[in-house]
Amino acid sequence: MEEGKKSLAFSLKYLDPEKTLTDEDIAKAHSKSLQFLKKKQEPY
Repeated sequence: MEEGKKSLAFSLKYLDPEKTLTDEDIAKAHSKSLQFLKKKQEPY
């Protein structure tokens, strides 16, 4: 790991009380989560 960097781990559960999620539903939610985290790590 580079000096000044941190390692983070996340555990996510994708749930929908009204239906069983498809692989496509999960992929969309996962992609949105990754985009959010990538934006948060960018320098200001």
